[in-house]
Amino acid sequence: MDVRLLWLALGAFAGSVESSLIVSVLPAIAAETGVSLAQAGYLIFGYSIAPMASARPCSQRSSGTSTAARWSRAPNCSSA
Repeated sequence: MDVRLLWLALGAFAGSVESSLIVSVLPAIAAETGVSLAQAGYLIFGYSIAPMASARPCSQRSSGTSTAARWSRAPNCSSA
């Protein structure tokens, strides 16, 4: 088995565990900061959106080339 697949599985597991852990402490976060439970939920929403929004720019910056330059697109079927 390819070791990269094991790293991918470990990363997926860690991501799912940490997202479920922060949900379990949501009432404590709301009580500590003095906001409602719904407002503290926005904190978790932002916490989950930030990696999604930064993944593509970070991967493009670290690869040295743009994603569009490396991946060719399939031909457009509607133009035929």
